[in-house]
Amino acid sequence: MKCPSCQAEINEGKKFCPKCGTNLAEYVEKAAAKKAAAEKAAAEKAAAEQAAAEQAEAEKKAAEEKAMAAKAEAAEKAYRVGRDFYDVKDYDSAISRLSEYISFAAPVVANDSQNADAYRCRGDSYWAKKQYDEAIKDFNSALNIEPKSAFAYERRGDCHFNKGQYDKATGDFNIALNIDPESVIAKGGLNAAKVAAEEAAAAKKAAKEKAAAEKVAAEKAAVKKAADDKAAMEKAIADSSMYAECNGKVRYIVKHGERIQKWDVVFDIKAGILNSLLEESRLRHHKAIVSGEVQYVIPNGSNVKQGELVARIL
Repeated sequence: MKCPSCQAEINEGKKFCPKCGTNLAEYVEKAAAKKAAAEKAAAEKAAAEQAAAEQAEAEKKAAEEKAMAAKAEAAEKAYRVGRDFYDVKDYDSAISRLSEYISFAAPVVANDSQNADAYRCRGDSYWAKKQYDEAIKDFNSALNIEPKSAFAYERRGDCHFNKGQYDKATGDFNIALNIDPESVIAKGGLNAAKVAAEEAAAAKKAAKEKAAAEKVAAEKAAVKKAADDKAAMEKAIADSSMYAECNGKVRYIVKHGERIQKWDVVFDIKAGILNSLLEESRLRHHKAIVSGEVQYVIPNGSNVKQGELVARIL
C-alpha cells in the first residue's frame, strides 16, 4: 500500500509510515467511516427517491380514479336524463344526451345492459325521426352487446323495410320471431315485407315492359318520321319548290330571278336560335335540291318556320 500523505510504499501491517510518520490505522478508520457515511447517504437518498416515486404514483392513481369516478357519475347522469327524454318522446334531446353518454362516458360504465339500452333508445329515437341509416348503426351496436334483443331486431327490420330492403327486413323479423314467437310487430312486419316485395317486383316488371314498349314505339315513330321526311322531300322536288326544314331568322338568301344550281346555298339560318333537334348539317344552311331560276323568295332577314316556302324554282 502507499502512504496517503507522502505516497511512499509501505508493507502491509505497518501502523505508521516509516518515512513521514503518518498514523495509517487512523487514516484507514477515517476512510472506512467516510465510505460508510457515503453509502448511508446514498441509501437514504435512494429510499427517499423511491418513496417520492411511490407517492407520486399513488397520487396519480388516486387522481385517475377520481377522474374515472367523475366520468362515471357524468355518464350515469347523461344516461338517466337521456332516458327520461326518450320516455317522453323528446327524441332530439334524447339523442343529444345519449350521444354524450355513448361517446365519452360509456367506456367507464361497466354495465353492458345499460350500454345496450343506450344504443337501443338512441336508435329508436333515430327511427322515430325516420333517420334509418343512423338507427341501423345503433341497433347493430346494441345487438353486438345483447344479441337476444327481439326489440332491436324488430326496429332494425322496420328500418330496412322503410328503406325498401325487404330481404333484410324479412331476415330481421324472422330472428325477432325466433327470440319472441309471440311478437305481433315481427309477424306484421313479415307480412308487410312479403306484400311490399311482391309489389316492388311487379312494379319493376311493369316498368321494364313499359320501357320496352316505349322503345318499340319510338323506333316505329323514327321510321315513320324518316319515311314522312323522305316523302316530303320527294314532293318538294316534284313541285320544284324549296321549303324550310328548320326555324329561325334568314341571314342570307339568293335574289329573285337568280339562277341556282343543285346544292347551292339558298339561305343561312342565324346561329343561336335554331331547333336543336336537327342535325348540324341542316342547322346552318338550307341547300337547293333542284336547279333553275328562282321565281319567288322570302325577304332577307325574315323569320321562317318549319315547312315554310322559301323559294320556287321555274
